[in-house]
Amino acid sequence: MVFTRYMLLAVSKRDNEDDRTLGELFYIMISEVADITYHESMQIIVEAILATVQEEFHIADAQVETFYAKFMSKLPESM
Repeated sequence: MVFTRYMLLAVSKRDNEDDRTLGELFYIMISEVADITYHESMQIIVEAILATVQEEFHIADAQVETFYAKFMSKLPESM
């Protein structure tokens, strides 16, 4: 019982002193400066790879599409 009381006091003290514990206000402020999503970053990388492959190897659009399909099939499902 005493331990629980000290835990609650410690949490309360931290909530009052640490700005990172502002809860909803913290998340509202962070959402305004959201970075690009994982999906968007992967799309940028894949587009850069495809453009580079086409420029360096001078291949046709159909070959790029085939390369893209093979590349995507080899990625894990989570990506």
